[in-house]
Amino acid sequence: MAGPEILLQSEDRWQTRMGAAMLQERVVFRGKDLHRDLGDMSWLELYLYGITGRNFDAVELKILNAIWVFTSYPDPRIWNNRVAGLCGTVRSTGALSLSAACAVSYAEIYGGQPLIKVLHFLKSTLASLQHDKTLGELVNT
Repeated sequence: MAGPEILLQSEDRWQTRMGAAMLQERVVFRGKDLHRDLGDMSWLELYLYGITGRNFDAVELKILNAIWVFTSYPDPRIWNNRVAGLCGTVRSTGALSLSAACAVSYAEIYGGQPLIKVLHFLKSTLASLQHDKTLGELVNT
């Protein structure tokens, strides 16, 4: 099955292993009740649990928290801080400002490196196809 039929199967139900919110009842987060089982976690603990599915011990959490704190520079000359500041000057919400700042934090994007990699991939793929390789062979390598 392909096309719109596949989308219609998920129209009213989105299947996920991560969890679901049954409003006015409970929230399931990685198979656990968010409020009952995970309510005593710090934000960082819950964040890491969501990403990895495992619980971190106190020493690991202390180190990860220190990394987070020690790399939270308020300097407006740093590109992502400048983006957050610009968002604030146009009265954007805090969430949108932080999201914009996080989006530009991936330094690889600044100089267009992903575009260069894509162009290299397309050129090398075309060259391989012109030398009697099949697309299936290229995808499987």
